[in-house]
Amino acid sequence: MLFSSLLQQRGWRFDLTSALIGAAVALILARIIYQRREQIKTFALKLWSPVVNLRSRAQASQEARYITALKNELKGLLLFQPADPRKIFQPPTFAAPPPLPTKMDTIDDLFVEPLEVRYANLTAGHPRLVITGPRAAGRTMALAMQVWQTAESATPFQAPRGGKKRPYERFPLWIDLAQYKHLPEAQSESPVERLVQLAALFMPVLVPRWVLTHLRNEPALILVDNWESLPHDARRVVARWFGEVAQSLPKSCWVVASGEEGYGPLIEAGFVSLELIPPSGKDMLAALYRGWAELLGAEPVEPAEQTFAVLKWAEEAGASLLELNTRVLVYLRTRQLPTRPVDVLDRFLDHCIPTPNLGEGQADVVEQARVLTLSALSYLAKMHRLEGRAFTQQEIYDQIGTLLPPEEVRPPKLEGAIRRMLFDTQLLKREGKFWVPAHYIWDDFLTAWALVEDEVGADIVKAHLSDPTWTLLLEFYAALGDVTPLVRTLVQTATMHGDMASLLRAARWAAIAPEEAPWRKSLMKVLAQTFNDPDLDRQMRLRLGQALAVAAGEGARAFFIQALRQPSVAIRSAALRGLGWSGSPREMPLFVGALQDPDLEVQQAAIEALGDMGTAGAVRLLRDAMLEADDHLLPFFAEALSKTPDGLEVLKESVDSESLLIRRTVAQGLGRVDQPWAIEILEKLAREDAEWLVRSAAQIALSALKEKAEDKTVPLPPPQIDQLEWLIAWAASQGMGLGVGKAAGAMLERAITQGDPKAQILGILTLTHVGREAHLKLLEPLLNSPDADVRDVAESALRLFERRYDLYQP
Repeated sequence: MLFSSLLQQRGWRFDLTSALIGAAVALILARIIYQRREQIKTFALKLWSPVVNLRSRAQASQEARYITALKNELKGLLLFQPADPRKIFQPPTFAAPPPLPTKMDTIDDLFVEPLEVRYANLTAGHPRLVITGPRAAGRTMALAMQVWQTAESATPFQAPRGGKKRPYERFPLWIDLAQYKHLPEAQSESPVERLVQLAALFMPVLVPRWVLTHLRNEPALILVDNWESLPHDARRVVARWFGEVAQSLPKSCWVVASGEEGYGPLIEAGFVSLELIPPSGKDMLAALYRGWAELLGAEPVEPAEQTFAVLKWAEEAGASLLELNTRVLVYLRTRQLPTRPVDVLDRFLDHCIPTPNLGEGQADVVEQARVLTLSALSYLAKMHRLEGRAFTQQEIYDQIGTLLPPEEVRPPKLEGAIRRMLFDTQLLKREGKFWVPAHYIWDDFLTAWALVEDEVGADIVKAHLSDPTWTLLLEFYAALGDVTPLVRTLVQTATMHGDMASLLRAARWAAIAPEEAPWRKSLMKVLAQTFNDPDLDRQMRLRLGQALAVAAGEGARAFFIQALRQPSVAIRSAALRGLGWSGSPREMPLFVGALQDPDLEVQQAAIEALGDMGTAGAVRLLRDAMLEADDHLLPFFAEALSKTPDGLEVLKESVDSESLLIRRTVAQGLGRVDQPWAIEILEKLAREDAEWLVRSAAQIALSALKEKAEDKTVPLPPPQIDQLEWLIAWAASQGMGLGVGKAAGAMLERAITQGDPKAQILGILTLTHVGREAHLKLLEPLLNSPDADVRDVAESALRLFERRYDLYQP
């Protein structure tokens, strides 16, 4: 009753004053909120973002953990297992097949330069690629860094359940074909399921169903390493299998890493081959040094002059990227700077093997243990390299037992010391219950060491002279033992078959072998005689000259001076380049004379040689000669001066030259320098110079630099035979249609066998893109064609097919 009476006494009544006040307050608040809506929105998002991030992490945690786990596994594949591979990775470029001419009347040059594809653009074109290169060129690292690249390129992805950010642009999957021999026999699995099984052999923590879901629903990046490890009879089967999986996963992109030979079945499966071009030059060496110094926390962070000189010599001597990494790491860890590669690895071995604390008076035992540890490592590496054997811990203990001295004279702590030293080193890694060498560089180096001391070692290496997978091992063997018979074989191959690659290989051995090697003198004589052959190709003569300069050292200087007396302009020009690689300030009078030679080719060679030499005296001579040089030679002065810091200073000082030709040369030289200060000078020349010729040269240089920076060249897909314009036109000229499929292929073969030289050349070039091993029978008769161009193109194609199908492999 009381509550009812209160309600009756306090019944609601409209109060106009209160309503107006409330409305005014609401309008004021609304105006304040409207005016500060962005700040309020930012504040709200800030409050809500932890919840969003927590939800995103929960949704993406599996993917993120997978990427982290995959990166950790891949680090284990890289030499020295860098904590952050991005700091030392020097991106290679790739030489990709150029597009075919579309019409027969557009064949201007039979040997068109390949496309240069930047590493960042590798997967932006054709989705099936095979990158080829020699061992130790950085194939595995280039492949592995694609995982880091796809992770850094990650973009938000809208999933059906809501917003979600993938930790990758493409879902990466790593396939190690060295594990193919362990793949169980196929049961009822689909081709994609079999691929996941193979991936799990490399990364056992994979959950197959989870991986399959990602492969089928997202863009994928399939990275395949060690193609050359497949048995020959399995390669065609695996290539067809990959082709089936690629068709069933249309959003997948494939990159297969292979040696330089034996990848032909992949071409038949629609893959495009790209040759890996390792990075080179002073900037690369400096960046590599800085990266390792940062990773190790070492000083100095920039290479000293002597350190840089040794690294530069190694690069000129043909050092692989693997060797250059090893040299930098050995220096930063030991402060030793040996010249020969085997000495570099020997220092690193000494650094890697730990020294156990056996107590006072045990120094001799420690040294004996170290020697026996190396013997054990050599045996394990040899058995793994030659027979594919891996060892359990007990088997390693048993092998140690065979090396020990008799028990009555054996120090009591010796065996335990060897065990500790062996298993604490970085040279072995565990794979399940087995132990194997941690990296193939130790496999090859320690096996070479063992073979030098093996009675049948010489026969074993001779049997593998033509095996590309033994290239690195044979280099180590040449530096440790007597390879006189092998050098003799290489020289005979070069002499009888014109195989200059064999001669260059022998020259590489000469650069890294001991000075007293018994075969060195006779090899130097052959190299010199070949260099002086007037019929030798210009590029090959220069390559031989550079090899001579590295291998012969001071002796090369005397040879090049003598070669300047040759009547051949080509030989004298190459000799000048040789002096640029091996000469000294003593040769300046020779270059002064060469710059006044009546033949422009000799003058050009002198300019290029001075640029190679790069000394202060060479730069001064270039500066003085440029002022009176022939107009046709000024671009070569621009290039030579752009190579060194002193030369760049000359270009800077010449910006205000009264000669418009010199200012144009400055623009051409700075166009080779992709630096902000150089671009600023070019922009000023393009804008303010009084002469159109200079402004035009500066603008061309700026455009070239911009084009290089924005280069989007990508690998092109293989040509479709039934869509080739030239073949359609040729078939029409024969009164026939082209057809599709097998009919188009038959017409291509007919054009090669029955067409005129232009049709034959285009047909052969087409086969270099899509040809099969069976097409060899079409090419061989063309080596006897009356047309010289047809013979040259056919011979080049034959060499390519021999590499693709590894026809010389025993």
